Amino acid sequence: MGRHQRSNIQVYADGTTIDTVKIRLDVRTVSAELIEATCALARRFGWVLVGDGGAVLQPVREVILRAIEHFPAGALVEAPQTGLTQAPGG
Repeated sequence: MGRHQRSNIQVYADGTTIDTVKIRLDVRTVSAELIEATCALARRFGWVLVGDGGAVLQPVREVILRAIEHFPAGALVEAPQTGLTQAPGG
């Protein structure tokens, strides 16, 4: 298992300006609400979401779910999208 064992958000600042925001989603416990909140923040602040392999992702739940499904760790989790596609707006 990796060093990080849960979802988290890290904010890096250069003085008073936010430089980078890193969001890690633990695919074992990810929720529709966390994905929706992450996407809403990205849209609101014009963030670029970058997957673990470097791919730029649109801040849309379905895009994030596809990235999780294709991420190597996603293969270790049985049906990571279960329950997420049935959330409001899914």
